This record gives sequence, C-alpha cells and structure tokens, in this order.
Amino acid sequence: VAEIMVRKLHVEEALSLVDAFLDRSFREGRGRVRVIHGKGTGTLRKAVQDYLSRHPLVSGFALAEWWQWGLGATVVELHPIHADSV
Repeated sequence: VAEIMVRKLHVEEALSLVDAFLDRSFREGRGRVRVIHGKGTGTLRKAVQDYLSRHPLVSGFALAEWWQWGLGATVVELHPIHADSV
C-alpha cells in the first residue's frame, strides 16, 4: 500500500501534501493508500479525516489496523479510475 507521512507537520502543509498524494495515487490507479498522521493530540488526525470526508476522490476511510500504525494512520479507499476522469 502506498503511503505518505505527514506527522509533525502543520495542518495546512499536511493537507496540501495529502491532496497531491491522493491525486497522484488516483492517477496511478491505486485503490487504497495510507496517510500516516501520527497519534499525538489527535488534531492532525481529525483534520486529515475531515478533509478526506469531503474529498471527491475518496470513497471511504478508516483507522489503520494496530499493526499498521493503528490510531496513527488512516487507510483511504479511492474511487475506481475511469477513462474519462484522467
């Protein structure tokens, strides 16, 4: 699973990187990716998940399994790619 690490970044910078990562992942035809935001206070996790809930390429997301960062990462499901959307 492709992943991006945004822990310890400011929210604005992290969301900008996540947006570019999602776009690139979608164009590469990836169906699932992981965003590693860290555990910390939960502020970055909440911001990332709020962003994902409104992102047009995202079909769903959930916290990662405990062996894949657990609360520190979110697994993102992307919409299937269609020829007319590239």
